[in-house]
Amino acid sequence: MNVKYKYKLGVVITRAQPVHLAHLEYVRSMCESCERILVIIGSSNESGKKRHPFTAEDREAMVTEAIAEMFPDDLERIMIRLLPDQTTANNDDNPLWGQYVCDHVLEWTGETEFTYFTGESLEQAQKWFGDKIGTRVTLVLERFPHLPSDLSATNVREAIIRGDWDWLSVRVPGSVLKRYWKLQRILLLIYGRDDT
Repeated sequence: MNVKYKYKLGVVITRAQPVHLAHLEYVRSMCESCERILVIIGSSNESGKKRHPFTAEDREAMVTEAIAEMFPDDLERIMIRLLPDQTTANNDDNPLWGQYVCDHVLEWTGETEFTYFTGESLEQAQKWFGDKIGTRVTLVLERFPHLPSDLSATNVREAIIRGDWDWLSVRVPGSVLKRYWKLQRILLLIYGRDDT
């Protein structure tokens, strides 16, 4: 491992529905502390629903463009991969989710150990990774108090719907802003239906 970095492989999981500046702060943190970075876009098999409106292809394009714009000197160290949900159930309560993630990290990177960067509770990470924590998985809990406290993908989607360009312009990368009209059309269609 390069002695310049504290960790060999950093991993972050996001649905990126859509990507916003908090997601990119994880990438920034990993660029500073990890030799290699894996950004996993989860629920890649889901789209067309209120919680999962955008396709995997759109989300991957937005994440890829945002990373290229913000971290051009680190591109060779950053890998982006799509990960479908393991089941139709909510993965938050799925004890097999952690093993599923570990299996894919190994497949994609060849690494059996990694550092998981999260803003969620440590209890949630414990549910997912269990006894792998401390052996295969190191946890880094990150909070970004310099970012607006109302920053979430749900709030970003709502701002796109209501056309709040000023709010969005300080919370999302250019890759989201340049797709604004397309994203708004998708959201208006989905949020106008009762079946999602």
